[in-house]
Amino acid sequence: ITRAAEHGNEQEQMVRLTEKIAQMERQFETLLESMETMTKNVIKMNAKPELMEAYETFKRDLD
Repeated sequence: ITRAAEHGNEQEQMVRLTEKIAQMERQFETLLESMETMTKNVIKMNAKPELMEAYETFKRDLD
């Protein structure tokens, strides 16, 4: 394999890795949105205030 071919291969791998990371970020965002929705639903069902507090702390820690 020539150096140019190796370099091209490395670039291709980096592009795939970058795409995979972007996909994972989108999945994570979706997961967070789902968690937020679930938490709000639990709160609507008269959940204990500690639950909401724990969720808010978790969310703050993420930021």
